[in-house]
Amino acid sequence: MSDRPGITAVLPCYNHARFLEERIGSLLSQTHPVNQIVFLDDASTDGSAELAEKLLKVFPGQVDIYVNSFNSGSPFAQWNKGVTLAEHELIWIAETDDSCDPRLIETLYSSILNSGAVLSYAQSRYISDDGQDLGSVLSYTDRLWPNAFRDCFSMDGAQFNWRYMVGLNAIPNASAVLFRKDAYHSAGSANEAMRFCGDWDAWIRTCSMGRVEFISDELNYFRCHASTSRATGYTPKAAAEYFACRLSAYLRDIQTGSSALSAIDVMKCFLDPTEQWQWNQVVRSLSLNSLPEAKGRYQELSCFPVLDSRAWTMLRVLCSVQEVRSQLSALPRRLARMLPIGFGSLFRDIQ
Repeated sequence: MSDRPGITAVLPCYNHARFLEERIGSLLSQTHPVNQIVFLDDASTDGSAELAEKLLKVFPGQVDIYVNSFNSGSPFAQWNKGVTLAEHELIWIAETDDSCDPRLIETLYSSILNSGAVLSYAQSRYISDDGQDLGSVLSYTDRLWPNAFRDCFSMDGAQFNWRYMVGLNAIPNASAVLFRKDAYHSAGSANEAMRFCGDWDAWIRTCSMGRVEFISDELNYFRCHASTSRATGYTPKAAAEYFACRLSAYLRDIQTGSSALSAIDVMKCFLDPTEQWQWNQVVRSLSLNSLPEAKGRYQELSCFPVLDSRAWTMLRVLCSVQEVRSQLSALPRRLARMLPIGFGSLFRDIQ
């Protein structure tokens, strides 16, 4: 039993005092216990740190509590801090406004050990601010892939990225995830410059390091309330991060968190027959015909170099070429609809 990996639960918190009793209770009630808790308070003003210290006194394992003097402004900076402080191989980022079923960690732990996956996650249910059930997260994924997340599956991470992560963040809640610390670090950790999609970006890169396991049981409870980042609505920066994540998931099997795609990489995607279908998907689903607008938004992401400057120019050229090709391929069909009428009229005139 001693050679089995331990688990560190990282609890990032900012003004979540009203949820802490439920969250810590759900952690303490797990049928497979965690070995260490790292509680990270991001300069809360509602007494969260003091309450957490009181509630965690009954935890039999190691507890480390860190309180920031100033708010970091980034949930992903807290993620990285927590993972770095973790003393065990497996990491659970248990967001302090969420909750879960007592079987969550046992289920994910068995999944990772049995498959050797770098990441395993469970299906979630939405809950309201006061804990009322709001339905399955299937309503989110079914918009693009009806029924795809109704059953468990095991998949190569690169395949998972280009099949699902290109469309939206198919791992919508960190609290549902158990992952390997070394894979997270090897993939470059979370991008702290990102405000909205840092989780999506981190999952894309971590998944690329190995296999992904999905558990269809709804064992995680994803709380939706006014202070979540998803509730802030559309902003140009959010649009830029969204665009960059989708482009990353499509165009590369990412092995690092910092290297940008070069013009040669983009040209390869365009010319390589094995990647043609992916390129066609990029053009259709990312609306790259509006590239100037997308690029303008992208430039707000100073620390997220998805494409270098020459690659953007190459992408613009190739999108123009793709548009011409699409128009030419559609021309015979248009003529086929027009010619019978034209020829019929011409034939009557000749007669």
